[in-house]
Amino acid sequence: MGWYAMALVDTLEYFPPKHPRRAELIAILNRLARAVTKYQDQGSRTLVSGDENGRLNLEGTVIVGGRGGNPYRDGSYEYYLSERVITNDPKGVAALLLAATEMETISKKNRGRGPAKRVS
Repeated sequence: MGWYAMALVDTLEYFPPKHPRRAELIAILNRLARAVTKYQDQGSRTLVSGDENGRLNLEGTVIVGGRGGNPYRDGSYEYYLSERVITNDPKGVAALLLAATEMETISKKNRGRGPAKRVS
C-alpha cells in the first residue's frame, strides 16, 4: 500500500488544480490515508532505535518483498508475514529518508512567506 500511496501523491503533481479529475485522485488518497491510519499496526513498538555510537537504525523491515521467483512468492498476507525481518533494509531506510526529507522541507517551506498553501 505504501507504493500505491506514494504513486497517488506523485501523480497529483501532474494534475493542475483545475483538472476535472484531480478531486477524484484526492478523494482516493484521502480514503487510503484514513484506511491506513485505521488499520496500521502500531502496537507498542518503536521502529527507530539508536545504537551505542549514536546512529539510528530502522527496525522491523523485511529483507525481500515481491512476487514470483523460486520458491514462488504469492504476495499474500501470509507470505509477507513469513519473510525474514532485519534492521536497516535499504528499501525501508530509503522510505524513511524520503519521509524525513519531506518533513524537513515542509517545516521550512513557508518561513517568512506567509501562511502555507493548502493542496486542493
